[in-house]
Amino acid sequence: MKDFPAVINSFLVWLQKSDVKGKYQFYHRTKKLLGERYIVHSGKSHFAVPYDQWCFWKTFGPEGYYLEEMLPFCQLLENELEDFVFFDLGADVGVVANLVSIHCPALTQIFAFEPNPKSFELLKLNSEMSKLPFRAEHQAVSSFEGKVKFSFDSTVASDHEGHIKVEESGNTPVTSLDFFVANNEIALPKELVIKIDVEGQELEVIKGAKRIISASEKTIILLEIHPDTLERDNLSPEAIFEELEKIREVKWHVPLLNKNIDRSKNFFDQFPLQQYDVIAIAED
Repeated sequence: MKDFPAVINSFLVWLQKSDVKGKYQFYHRTKKLLGERYIVHSGKSHFAVPYDQWCFWKTFGPEGYYLEEMLPFCQLLENELEDFVFFDLGADVGVVANLVSIHCPALTQIFAFEPNPKSFELLKLNSEMSKLPFRAEHQAVSSFEGKVKFSFDSTVASDHEGHIKVEESGNTPVTSLDFFVANNEIALPKELVIKIDVEGQELEVIKGAKRIISASEKTIILLEIHPDTLERDNLSPEAIFEELEKIREVKWHVPLLNKNIDRSKNFFDQFPLQQYDVIAIAED
């Protein structure tokens, strides 16, 4: 992917951050032509976003990315934790890690995993521009180590629905968090934050992180619940919740609606059928 000359980049940053009339029409008419380029924002951090992803235009740049969910999550981290490490699984270009680094002074280190080669290109660039220790890994995360097929749309800079197919061979490396931490001799953090946005591998990720979750004093997880993905993989929110509850006692919360989850009821009996980010606080 390529950047823009400085003057054009500055104009595009202004345009993304503005609410000017015709913004969507401009984006729609140019996204295919400029889809292999990226825009670099320089605000509270230096951060690159793919030109062709409407979400960054819609939210007025990466620092405005879905703040109705991200700010409650960051505030919770600040209230609950003193010194934590962030594992960003399914990091895409690293926008959530960037927001946590901006809003959470207690964050000490980032480990971000992304199997999509196009997304990883910008994730790597963003890791190098970060003020914090930020390690970007071109890997998928599950409950095992090996190589699998990664299915994604290569015509866009960042396919948010790309997913691994564990039953098919391929060239995409996959690891578990427990193996990654042990194999790289990473000191186990006392306070741990994990974002899990792995398009169908949520339950397996939790299985593969049992050791580090058990060893932490407190683990906070941001977990994507997507009804289409659950249906595709014949999973339920309850199955994922139960897997974490096998490891630790957990409190569950939906930040978008500011409501706790009643575990005596099915998730989608309590909330309208749509995609959610769910927060889990796991401690003894």
